Order: sequence, then C-alpha cells, then structure tokens
Amino acid sequence: MNLVILLIAVAPGVLAPVLTFWLARRAEDRIRAARHWPVARARVICSKINRNSKGGRWATVRYAYEVRGAQHQSTRLSFVQTNLSGPQADAVLARYPSGAEVEVRYDPDRPAYAVLEPTGDVRTLRMAGIFIAAAFLLVAVILWFAGT
Repeated sequence: MNLVILLIAVAPGVLAPVLTFWLARRAEDRIRAARHWPVARARVICSKINRNSKGGRWATVRYAYEVRGAQHQSTRLSFVQTNLSGPQADAVLARYPSGAEVEVRYDPDRPAYAVLEPTGDVRTLRMAGIFIAAAFLLVAVILWFAGT
C-alpha cells in the first residue's frame, strides 16, 4: 500500500473533524459571552431571503447601530448560520422587518462585532465533522484493502 495515498486519505479525515469541533467550541464560547455583552438600539436597514441553487434558504438582515458615537452596520443574525425552511425564513423576516427598531448585542472590545440573536445550533458543525471523518475513514479502509 502506498503510504502517501493512505496519508492523503487519512489526514483530511483527522483534520476536518478537529477543525469543525474547534469551530463549534468557539461558537459556544461566543454565545455564552454575548449573553453578557452590552445592548444597543439598532434600525433594520433591509431584510430579505436568499436562495441557493440547491433550494437552501437563509435570511439576511442588515442593521445599523451606534456605540460611543461611532456608526456600525452588521448582518450577523446568530453565531451559527444554517439553511432555513420556508416558515423559518419567513419568521426571521417577520421579527426583523425593514425599518424596525431592534436590540443588538455588541462585543465591548470590538463594537463593530454585533449579533441580533446571541444563539446558534452547533450540532450542525459537530455532525459535519463526524460525517467527514467517517467518509475519509471509509476511503482509507478501501485504499488499504485495495492495496493488500
């Protein structure tokens, strides 16, 4: 069995889940921290539903807010963005219609970093890591037995 080919199959299978679990942990840390961030009043500039070619939908909400005299804009809805079903995307637009006054939480150390909903479902990231690892493990096993 060619060791280089096996390493090419195994290395991404190890690195991808490590990266996705690290991203999930980082998102969890931000979610916890954001619950204690200061709140600013914001105005929704626009809100719309985006679609990709595979039928995925997600809401984009652009909002403007001011912190210590400085104007900021953001589109961060939550810390983990996912595709939404039709009713979920419509619910986001209903919560944040254009022109609405809303509250945002902002990082006191970086006021330009704000979020409308300090939440996020990190299970999606973890599941992606597990599936990627399983796929590369399967490839490694196939390559191992094909070479013996």
